[in-house]
Amino acid sequence: MTTLMDEDLLSTARNLKGRVVLITGGGNGVGREASILFAKYGARVVIGDVDVKGGNWARQECEKVGKLLGGGAIFKRCDVSSWEEQVALFTAAVETYWRIDCVVINAGMNTLLALHIILMSSRRYGFFTPMYRYTNPPAKPKLGILDVNLVGAIYTAGLAQHYLLQNEGPRGSIIFVGSMTSFNPVGKVEIYTASKHGLLAFHDSLHHVLAEQGIHSAIICPHVMNTGVLDVSSLLGVAGVPLTPVPRVAKTILHAASEQETRSDSGAIYVLPDAGPALRVACGELDNIHEVVKERVERMIV
Repeated sequence: MTTLMDEDLLSTARNLKGRVVLITGGGNGVGREASILFAKYGARVVIGDVDVKGGNWARQECEKVGKLLGGGAIFKRCDVSSWEEQVALFTAAVETYWRIDCVVINAGMNTLLALHIILMSSRRYGFFTPMYRYTNPPAKPKLGILDVNLVGAIYTAGLAQHYLLQNEGPRGSIIFVGSMTSFNPVGKVEIYTASKHGLLAFHDSLHHVLAEQGIHSAIICPHVMNTGVLDVSSLLGVAGVPLTPVPRVAKTILHAASEQETRSDSGAIYVLPDAGPALRVACGELDNIHEVVKERVERMIV
């Protein structure tokens, strides 16, 4: 297990010059931060997002910061819950840049947004509303978050694997963005928690296959972040708890994507359980991660 300070996270960034990076959810939040950072270090970025305004803004920023090292970007609207729209996104990437070197599976509904929906709605979001009379069946649970956070991620991974296998030489990398709820259950956001548990399990099951095919993979699991898109009332659920800095999460994504040039192992988990430094946990060290996460979380809330 390795502790990574901010300067460590950028130590392999030079490997990204000229690489083509596709990132879902790249128009807002940590996805936008990562997109701009990739371009700054010379990568050509393919941004997919349902938010056209945010996606185009991110593209423009990528083009500005990428001029020095040849970085740049294109944007295409993409709802990751749609297989067809994801196919169109990958097709646009290949038609523009002829190849894909890295795919960042970032699109998803975050914890704060799920809490926001709970606070702003009279009904609970995701699971069954408690009933006091049993004369009627419960309302059908809303599972759209699974379509984005889990099903959409599986779609992206499948397409990423297909296109990376077309590369001669280094195949490239697939970086998943999970959550601390991938390890620790959180009340009132049961479906969100299930989606992130599922994403971690999917990565842990898939990375052996990817490694055999020469594809590097990793998963980033940050604590709650304030991406600046929610109002003050939406932050009440985590009031007093140090949030993970968005720039640090973006740097961790960048590090995971660029380290394939310097490491032979794959399948690592990067954990950011608080406002402190990132932890890199190799796939053979997973038995130790729960105690470390528990200790950091307990220290944070004391």
